[in-house]
Amino acid sequence: HLIPLEEYGKRFSSPRIREFFNVSIPGDWSLASLTLGLAQQHIKGAGYPVGGSLNLVRNMERVIKRLGADLRYGNTVTKINVVDGVAVGITTEQGETIAADYVISAADGHQTLHNFLGGTFMPQPLQHAYETYPLFPSTVFVALGLDRDCSALPHASTPYLDPPLELADGSVHTHFSVTVYNYDDTLAPKGKTLVTVLFNTWNSGYWDDLVQTDRKQYELTKDGIAKQVIGYLEKMFGDIKEHIDMVDVSTPHSVIRYTGNWKGSYEGFAPTRKTLSKTLPKTLKGLENFSMIGQWTAPGGGLPTAAKDGRDIAIKLCKLDKRQFTGTLPQ
Repeated sequence: HLIPLEEYGKRFSSPRIREFFNVSIPGDWSLASLTLGLAQQHIKGAGYPVGGSLNLVRNMERVIKRLGADLRYGNTVTKINVVDGVAVGITTEQGETIAADYVISAADGHQTLHNFLGGTFMPQPLQHAYETYPLFPSTVFVALGLDRDCSALPHASTPYLDPPLELADGSVHTHFSVTVYNYDDTLAPKGKTLVTVLFNTWNSGYWDDLVQTDRKQYELTKDGIAKQVIGYLEKMFGDIKEHIDMVDVSTPHSVIRYTGNWKGSYEGFAPTRKTLSKTLPKTLKGLENFSMIGQWTAPGGGLPTAAKDGRDIAIKLCKLDKRQFTGTLPQ
């Protein structure tokens, strides 16, 4: 399962099948990055949550509030407070200090280590990972609200782009990923449809620099991408331009602004033969009462990894408190 996709694709004589293994996933990524997702869908062990990611998060919010959690939105953490080698709480952007018996960071790993902890606690395996491991890309994401029924369109496709589309950051795209949400009526009013287009890019620095140096040009660049995408969709599907109610464009800068993810990467360290054979520490030598969890501690990333990390740290804390862990909600 660690064999690179490009290498695996060479086993097929069909040029089109060979091409398939390099269309949307880099050729040096492990075959597992494709097959695990397909296998989960095949056995119906994974799927799409109706309402999208927001509804998924709201369900999580509902459960943890029921368990007594206190959620503080719009309260950015700037520092993990350490006293005599023990994590004792956090400080927020607003200057508020919140004490804690145990600090768990599910945030971006690079930001946790370099910003929140000031680079003081950096084990060699993590240092090596951040210096050498390839990352998942960031994204340029175009969302369109169409004032029409799109039930006849394919809900997902990866069409050829003729001619190829070059983004302002220099990345050239021969394909993009199109999703037509004609299967989720919670995302648009009746008779209307949400359509999204996704480009991967590893050139996040361009977008951050552009925002800092020329905000107006940044907005114009986003508008230009939207117009290009609309043109391609019109050519592919027809009857698009005259039905656009809403346009929204997200760039790697948007990803960083909302998530703090290093280089705008949406899933941490990429799943290559090199990275998938490695494990990364979740605790830091010299720092007690602290753990990191989530996709930055497990190459390959993803929601299943993050969910398992959350469960594992809950089990650990229950053990420290001499309490019995249970995976079910109290009645």
